[in-house]
Amino acid sequence: MIWAFLIVKYFGSSFMGIIRFRILCILALVADGKAFSFFAGKIPNGENVPHPCKPNYLWKGVGHMSKDGGGSRNQFGVDFFNNGKVSTTYVPIVVTSE
Repeated sequence: MIWAFLIVKYFGSSFMGIIRFRILCILALVADGKAFSFFAGKIPNGENVPHPCKPNYLWKGVGHMSKDGGGSRNQFGVDFFNNGKVSTTYVPIVVTSE
């Protein structure tokens, strides 16, 4: 129940404190799901990258080892980051089956 104490301490037990806490929770949930999905628009066909192991599935975490993004980057993600987060002919999109 320490979390309840911390919530009251930082947001207060008033009506406005509860509203602020709820808004913070909603923003955290929305921001988590859409964190950097705009990068997919900077990559040719970046929003339609197929999953390497599951037919008819998309790999939303382009540039990451995780299919949903976040965490460690794959080689494309490292190259994309090192190239200033811009996809050019110098950042090849390589598909391998490992």
